[in-house]
Amino acid sequence: MHRRQYLVTTGIGTVSALAGCTATDADDAGSDADDGDDTEDHADESADEQPPAELDQETLELGEAVLFYTEDGSQELAFRPIDPAVRPLLVTDRPEQGLLATETPSEDADYVTVALEAENVGDSAVDVPSTIELHAGGSSHSHVRTALTDEYEPFRELEPGESTVQYAVFEVPTADTDAEVRLTAEWGAREPVAAEWAVDLAEARRLEFDLEELPMGEVVTIGTDEVRFAVEVQSVREEDDGDETSVFVAFRAENVGSTTVLDPTIRGVTLVAAGQTFDPETDGGDDAYDADELEPGDSERGEFHFRVPASADPETFRLALTPELDASWTLR
Repeated sequence: MHRRQYLVTTGIGTVSALAGCTATDADDAGSDADDGDDTEDHADESADEQPPAELDQETLELGEAVLFYTEDGSQELAFRPIDPAVRPLLVTDRPEQGLLATETPSEDADYVTVALEAENVGDSAVDVPSTIELHAGGSSHSHVRTALTDEYEPFRELEPGESTVQYAVFEVPTADTDAEVRLTAEWGAREPVAAEWAVDLAEARRLEFDLEELPMGEVVTIGTDEVRFAVEVQSVREEDDGDETSVFVAFRAENVGSTTVLDPTIRGVTLVAAGQTFDPETDGGDDAYDADELEPGDSERGEFHFRVPASADPETFRLALTPELDASWTLR
């Protein structure tokens, strides 16, 4: 016989149980872990005293945890959304190629991400909520598939005691990213029930990628856990060559990720002088930058050589991190 699913509000105090703490985490937490256990006991007592409330009865606060479970108690899933963020783009990767990548939303839209914590607190395998939606400006936005690390997987099955933190991704009109919106999560196969949370995007983190006109010496660190670079322009020098000036830009890159990567200059570097764009010369030299693969922890340093008209003052060095994202350093 089909058993209806119900929701019990477990309260913000049970956060530690939903964060996927291991035995080691609990030992390190000391008294905080004990406080979390006490809170869980009180939540269970409250559930015994009151009948479980069916979903759709109230809008919860962001971070408030719920317990999805079947009527016979055979499946129990603790669940809560946290940490909303507004992003103009997503930084992803292609680890098999050793490349950084980015994804951009539609015109006049931004990405909104929300971390979703789920833990199987029952005695049998259970699926995570099948449908996650963000309701903003009179429209409903479904979770979109991207290459973001730890992206939410609907219908993922968790074994007893297993927990996960994954990110739901929504494409939301920019005009709605300063408003209060609602997040809903549906759980259950045949007669799903939905919990609802209020999300104030005006208070959400803003992840900006302001990498333009950086001062020389400023290090840019960008990427994912696997494909991640630290890059910087260290210095610039000029040599008079008659009608032209040779400009040498000292550049350094380090692989601070966990996998072998192609050199971050693989997509190209350019120099802007007097409003014109110049590509580097192909002639080598003892100090020339050598673009090659970088193992984790390896770094490369060298000079890029540009030739510009003698009357053109070097202004900017530009690095193409991805087809959609550049970093630039001011040379003056």
